[in-house]
Formats: sequence, C-alpha cells, structure tokens
Amino acid sequence: MALLTKTKYIHFLQCPKMLWLDVHKPEEAVIPPETRQKLDNGNAAGDLAMGYFGKYLEATTYKEDGKLDFAAMLQKTKEWIAEGQETVCEAAFSAYGMYCAADILHKTESAYDLYEVKNTVCMHEVFLPDVAFQRYVIESAGVKIGKCYVLHTRAGKEDSLDAQERFVAEDVTAAVRALRRGMFERVQNARAVAGGEEPQIPCGEQCEYPYGCFYKEYCQKYKL
Repeated sequence: MALLTKTKYIHFLQCPKMLWLDVHKPEEAVIPPETRQKLDNGNAAGDLAMGYFGKYLEATTYKEDGKLDFAAMLQKTKEWIAEGQETVCEAAFSAYGMYCAADILHKTESAYDLYEVKNTVCMHEVFLPDVAFQRYVIESAGVKIGKCYVLHTRAGKEDSLDAQERFVAEDVTAAVRALRRGMFERVQNARAVAGGEEPQIPCGEQCEYPYGCFYKEYCQKYKL
C-alpha cells in the first residue's frame, strides 16, 4: 500500500474519495492554471523561508529521472538529526506507513520546533490538520517536537526577498496538540479508504471547501 502522505491525509479529511483517487486514479486530476500558479508561488515562498534562521541543510534529493529520492531524504534527515544539526529543511520522516517532509525543523535545547510555511498573510484554521499530521509522523519516528508554528507572510511584505522581513511565525502548538486526540483512528480510517473500494460520495460543498478538488470533472462525468 502507498505511504499515507500529509497531502493524502488532508484530502481524506476533505473527502475520502479524493484520497482514493490520489492513490488509484491520479491521472484524473485536473489542476486549473490559476491553482498551479498558486502552487508555484507557494513553492517559491517555501524556498525563501528556508533561510529564516540563517544557515540550513536541505534534505531534498532527486533521482536521475528527476523524481524525488525519498530513501535518500530519509537517510539524510536521520543523520542530520542524530548529529544535532540546528536547522533542517524538507526534513523527511516515515513511520507506520506514513510519510511527511517538514518545511523547517529548528533545534532548541530539548527538541526540534516544527515550522510549516504558508504563502498567505494570515493564519487559517485549515492549516492545523496539516501541521498536526506532520507532528504525529515525526514523533512516531522517534523525534521529539517542541513547539509548532505556521510561518506566514507579513502583510505588506509579500515581495520581500529577506526571509526574516517577509515571514512571521505564529505559534499553533496548543491547537495542534488538541488535534492529536483521535489521530490514530483518523489515520487508520484513511489507510482503509486508500486500500478499499472506490467510495461512492456525491458531489457537494466538499468539492470546493476548504480547497477546490482536482477531481471534480471525474465525479461530474460519472454523475457522482
């Protein structure tokens, strides 16, 4: 069975059918140009945010065919955490069939703090399950997480190329801890959906909220 990533987990929370399609029919996804542009802008913001604490190590690794080398990323992260490296970006972890790559891990005296980068000018509640899943995976892999933050853009600083000037860290630790309750059951349910039959879920508000679904055309085609 494919690893349960944070993207698949978030899709499961929005609509179990999205997760099933991610696993079994990803070719049916249709990403609008404006959404792809937002994703590209988000990736660019994430690259800039890596320098928020100054020097850092980035675990991102590619194979010769251009695909991500997850095994290499996991190994690099394991070695750097063992060495006590101060800041690790795209830190990769896998445990019990789950996988995530944290945007930024920054070492404190007793643990690593987790930073999730968002290319928005304010904090949104829909970001919390994403951070909660990452914390769950990382701690399941044996690494202690201290505080959790969402690193978002300061209003009026959207074009700044200085990470400290552009981004502000918002502490979401308490909210993320609260989401830990029931996490095991949600993860198990998501894995069951991924390995089961296609869910028969009719179109509804979950097609648009909190994110536009890439599989709307597929569901509409089959009148679901």
